[in-house]
Amino acid sequence: MVEFSKVLAFCYQIAKETMTKHHNFIYPWLKELVPHCFF
Repeated sequence: MVEFSKVLAFCYQIAKETMTKHHNFIYPWLKELVPHCFF
């Protein structure tokens, strides 16, 4: 079993980098992805 904290950290890092680099383009997709990572 993967450590949940590591999964959260990974998702957070991807989301953070994505928001910074491609905010306008990727935001709708990110809104769909993030709930799957965090909930």
